[in-house]
Amino acid sequence: MSETFSKNSLTEFIPQQIWIKRIPLRFFGLEIGTRMTVVRLKDGSLFLHSPVRLDKNLKQELDKLGRVRFIASPNNLHHLFLGDYFSEYPLARVYASPGLPEKRKDLKFQYTLRDVPEPEWQDDFHQTIFYGPSGFSEAVFCHR
Repeated sequence: MSETFSKNSLTEFIPQQIWIKRIPLRFFGLEIGTRMTVVRLKDGSLFLHSPVRLDKNLKQELDKLGRVRFIASPNNLHHLFLGDYFSEYPLARVYASPGLPEKRKDLKFQYTLRDVPEPEWQDDFHQTIFYGPSGFSEAVFCHR
């Protein structure tokens, strides 16, 4: 696989605004990898899209960047590592894609992503939900 995974650091994509964390992930025996995007919102807080495994180093990096305020699982597959974020960031609002709360009854979601952005990030993102077959949905964000 040509993609390189950073073990200990976020990769700055847009200076002081967007970072990416890539980690290896095997799915059905195939190495597909996964990544999280971290966005600094206009108010200075952080929005985490598609959270990856949270370890001590990543938590320290996130905490240095700012306050994790929002965490979004954009579809019914990007939920594997959410449990740690609930416990490590209890004041953050964790958003599920439509259908995910029914799939992950063990997680106490209080917020579900909709076709419109939340007021707290409407100046940062356009947002919509694509509804697919068999109850699969994907929340898509476009940074302004």
